Order: sequence, then structure tokens, then C-alpha cells
Amino acid sequence: MKLENYLLKNKKKHIIFDFDETIVKLYLDWDVFRSGIKRITSNYDRELVEKYEKEKLRGIDLMNLGIQKYGKKYWEKLIDFTLEFEKKNLSGESVNREIVKFILENSERYKMYIWSSNTLPTIENSLRRMELFERFERIVTREMYSLAKPYTDGFEVIFHDEVPDKSKILMIGDSGSDEKAAQNCRIDFYKVGYDFE
Repeated sequence: MKLENYLLKNKKKHIIFDFDETIVKLYLDWDVFRSGIKRITSNYDRELVEKYEKEKLRGIDLMNLGIQKYGKKYWEKLIDFTLEFEKKNLSGESVNREIVKFILENSERYKMYIWSSNTLPTIENSLRRMELFERFERIVTREMYSLAKPYTDGFEVIFHDEVPDKSKILMIGDSGSDEKAAQNCRIDFYKVGYDFE
């Protein structure tokens, strides 16, 4: 089902977008990222890294577990690493034509937001290239909240003043974490199609 068709049947006022693999596909070597997260976490807790490897958890799961256990200093190290990783390793991107067209054509009809695990410099550079930066009410990036999706920390930053009627909010993303985050926020979810050029 195309997004426009979904919205004809499901009336919304607020739309939250994931970024990577939703608006664009970032060309980043995620093996390098996971290795860095493991290295940082090993300095705190080798058993946590062993759990991550044994249970085949995702890098984001390891990060969330570490943040829950070790708090702000661990989180700060992750943020510093993520900023540096994206700055050094981003080699390009592909655009999701359908989603970008939707944003351009509908940014006055809906209030739009981004909730991403990427960093602000990466997202801002990309959105400015596509002339989309000003289309969003709020852009919530990895530096702005503690626990990543499927936790609701990013949602709470978007609506830090007052949460509107949740039946009028839609989250658009590509992953199970995005979908689970939407469930945890008690909002509807739309799984994005792949139309990257």
C-alpha cells in the first residue's frame, strides 16, 4: 500500500520518520561501527560483549544494555564514537524517491519530524542537499536522547512539551526496532518500501 493511500484511510496530523533506510540509505560500513561499540563496551564489561556475541544481539542492543548499566559516561563515549564514525566513514547515500517526493509535497499538510539513531551533522548535511531540512518541525538525533529504539526516549524529545492525540501520529520506518518503538509509544506504524536511487 502506498503511503498516500494509507493516509487517505488513516487520518493523521503528525508524521515521524526514521532516517537511514527510510528517507535515504547511508553508505556506512556497519561492521566497523559494531567493532567500535564492542571495543568501547569491552573497557566496561567483557561479559556484556560475550552476551552480545553469544546471543547474536544487534549493535544497538549492546549500546542500550551498556547505557542502562553504566549511564552517562558510557553514553558519552558512544556518542563521540558515533559522531567520528559517521564523519570519517560516510561514503555516500541513495535517496528514497517516493518518501522524498511525499515530504516535498506534503510538508504543509502534516507536521513532520525525524527520530534517528544517526547524528545531527550527517542528517543535516543530507537534508540540506535535498532541500528538506526546513520541512521538519523537529529533528531528533542520537546526541539528543539516551536509549535508542525500540525505547521511547526519542519520542519523548520530539513531544517534550505536550504529546498530541496519539491516534493522529504515524511513524514511518524500515526496521523491527522502528515498528517496536511505535508500538511502545502506542502510535501507528507504516513500513517504508524500498525505492532508493
